[in-house]
Amino acid sequence: MDVSGVWCGPRPRPERCQEHSRGGALRETKRLRRDGQSSRVSGEHDSVKQEPAKTPRSGVVGIPVVYGREDVKSSVRLLISGLAVDITGEHGTVAAVRAVDLDVGAGCVHAVIGESGSGKSTVLRAISGALPPTAHARGRIELSGGGVPGGHADILGPARRRRSMLPPTPTLAGRVIGVIPQSAATALTPVRTFGAQLTETCAALGHRRDVGELITAVGLRSGDAGLYPHEMSGGMAQRAAFALALAGDPPLLLADEPTSALDPVLTAHLLAILRDHADAGGTVLLVTHDIEELESTRIAEEVSVMRHGRIVETGTATQVLRSPAHAYTRLLLAALPSRGLHAPATLHDPGALHDPGDTDGTVR
Repeated sequence: MDVSGVWCGPRPRPERCQEHSRGGALRETKRLRRDGQSSRVSGEHDSVKQEPAKTPRSGVVGIPVVYGREDVKSSVRLLISGLAVDITGEHGTVAAVRAVDLDVGAGCVHAVIGESGSGKSTVLRAISGALPPTAHARGRIELSGGGVPGGHADILGPARRRRSMLPPTPTLAGRVIGVIPQSAATALTPVRTFGAQLTETCAALGHRRDVGELITAVGLRSGDAGLYPHEMSGGMAQRAAFALALAGDPPLLLADEPTSALDPVLTAHLLAILRDHADAGGTVLLVTHDIEELESTRIAEEVSVMRHGRIVETGTATQVLRSPAHAYTRLLLAALPSRGLHAPATLHDPGALHDPGDTDGTVR
């Protein structure tokens, strides 16, 4: 236990992805390990989606599930099909996202990695309805499961596909979809204390959450509730935004670089909350640049790699991070300090990273 009172030892990693029985999941794990299956590169046509290998996790900061979700029946499956987002600006239209497909089930953490500008955050904004007014989105974004009113929601319905993106309905925002923004400033009102905003958010969402419990869960002190946003450090503001996202106990969490302003201990702390959320039946889509943290914590079952607005590879975390199938993924991982900053020899071929779907630039 460190000086902050947070347990820093390993903890058992429970089985998850609740659509499978415990025995079936264990059998699938053994089969994947035995066969050494590789990840799926975008463009391959698989009739059956690979199930993630459930491997024991170690080295994660273990924290009491102060925040824990108790209603495992309120699960959500996120299904994205052919998502494309064009954003018009002063110099033309940018194809920010092109033909993205994702399937994230209840009980799972799905991480999306890739260089800056690859479209990761735009995917999250399309799901949450936070695209700019000049954006035009196409494709399908659907939620299904017991945590969705009526059992199904088409976020990008026909009316929304014909015009710029609109925010989700009030029955989804905060109650079904919780967003942890990349910039905490976008989630906090500067003229009100953090505690007042959190209390109001809980009340507005109709959820009887203990405000003090939420504040403690994200690693803040009870006295921090009286602070205004400008009185908080960047790391404190990020944790405050995290608490606001949890206020309505939403089954689906969209986390956009949620730990970018945090030290290693708090990073592991908040990633453990995301893991606990999934273990209790929630769904987590995590955008991150911290690939080494993904490797060390083993928080995610599945990883997708984005480049130029497309997903070039998807697979289990072990497959993608240890045995990547796509040349770009190998280059991305080779750039990590822990791997010596050396590009694989296979990437000296100028055509190794050619994307047949690319046109002459993304601006038209």
